[in-house]
Amino acid sequence: MIGMLNVTQYQVSTTRSRTNPDGPRFSLSLSGNSMGGVVTRAIIDFLPTPPVNNVGYINDDLLFGLLPAVDFGWWYDILRHEKPVRIYYAYDPSQPKISAISLGTTDEGVGEGPRDFNA
Repeated sequence: MIGMLNVTQYQVSTTRSRTNPDGPRFSLSLSGNSMGGVVTRAIIDFLPTPPVNNVGYINDDLLFGLLPAVDFGWWYDILRHEKPVRIYYAYDPSQPKISAISLGTTDEGVGEGPRDFNA
């Protein structure tokens, strides 16, 4: 199944730990309304060494994402500059693991960004 979370709010954080060097470097905490599926909140951790066979899991209405640290900049850029923003995720309702996760916009008009004076 494909689920969708319409993101209306987010928080961002960064962490570094000497006792857990493989812990998350960046985290996004997102909330909104479900546009299909069960998720209304998400916590996305960006790890130096994410699991290779799992991009996250669902627990009740909370999605936990486990993504590579190098992906953080792209996710954060979309959250800061686009609207509306949605998280799309693929899951099997009989299992907590999700098989795919993405962040993106809905249909938008061409050229709605800031004017490029060099064009």
